Amino acid sequence: MSNEIYIALLEVEKVTIERIDKLLEESERSNCIAQVIRKDAIAGPHQLLLSILETYLALSKKSTIARRPSLELLLRISGTRQIRDAIRNYGAIEGARGLVIIICRDIERVKEFIKKVPEILMSKTRIIDNIDELLKKGKAPICTLPELCYELEQMSKIEMLKLVT
Repeated sequence: MSNEIYIALLEVEKVTIERIDKLLEESERSNCIAQVIRKDAIAGPHQLLLSILETYLALSKKSTIARRPSLELLLRISGTRQIRDAIRNYGAIEGARGLVIIICRDIERVKEFIKKVPEILMSKTRIIDNIDELLKKGKAPICTLPELCYELEQMSKIEMLKLVT
């Protein structure tokens, strides 16, 4: 298995909650992980990247909290073990803008999945091609701790995480 993880981030114009399950089912069929959260829920790119790595680590060690990888990702992003709390604090809101996270080990699967998202969610989407766009005003940039900067720098050198645009 490759050490590469490909990430696609899309902003969805208008979330329809009942369509999210369709997206999660399609992600499982595609052997990917997908989740839809509130766009403003992420503190910054570092939170998202570390949550993705924690999710893959838990999956590889078979030490997940949730049965579904998509829910595991949501729990890791939210920093809680309670699905109800994760959904309440980070879950997408009906009719609001959302952030679609797609993660695959194969770049072609990510690209194929990106094409399906607008139809599945029945909403316009826009690819986020700069992860720094996730920074909230007044929040620190991606590297706030020397250890985190070093880890992310090392990951980028071995191309473990790649943002697909």
